[in-house]
Amino acid sequence: MFNTYYPDVYVLDKSQKTATVNPYIARLLNSIFLEGILLKAGNINIEPYEKTARVRYRKNGRLYEKMGFSMDMYPAITTMLKLMSGMSIAENSIPQEGVITVFVNDSEYHFNISTLPVVFGEKFVVQCDL
Repeated sequence: MFNTYYPDVYVLDKSQKTATVNPYIARLLNSIFLEGILLKAGNINIEPYEKTARVRYRKNGRLYEKMGFSMDMYPAITTMLKLMSGMSIAENSIPQEGVITVFVNDSEYHFNISTLPVVFGEKFVVQCDL
């Protein structure tokens, strides 16, 4: 799944539904979660803007921007995160909460996911229980 520097990441999908998953989006989300684990980040913020979205990690009270991507991918990322955490994909005008369990090698990590409607979509705050 990853190159030799990254362990395999397995996400427990709460929806338990079979769906066609874009492998690029799945790999992007896996890398976002893995980076949070490796950095021992307290929070991961995924924020939409007009033309791009950015991913920032909170460590020791400071936010560090680590990656950005095109807003063309943001709807797919939003849908996948919501499905994985058991949220309603139809509702985007109110805040929602969910949980994702991630397995990295033999370790289990829980991520509390919160959404907040903002001007250009929905902002995700992922709280890491490391």
